[in-house]
Amino acid sequence: MWRWVRRYEEHGYDWRGGDRRVRRSSPKRVPWATVEQVLGLYRDKYKVFNMIHFVEKLQREEGIELN
Repeated sequence: MWRWVRRYEEHGYDWRGGDRRVRRSSPKRVPWATVEQVLGLYRDKYKVFNMIHFVEKLQREEGIELN
């Protein structure tokens, strides 16, 4: 854990934490624009829904598939 702390102190938040042996992005990574869109929809339109129902609404009504 102390190595992670040292890397965080040296490089800041964007130090690409975790296992440094893997140098490629996750195939499940979601583009930042999609993240912002989903967060905006939850904040403005679907706040009263729980996560299961929210994901169903994203898929059916908004056409956003998150794997």
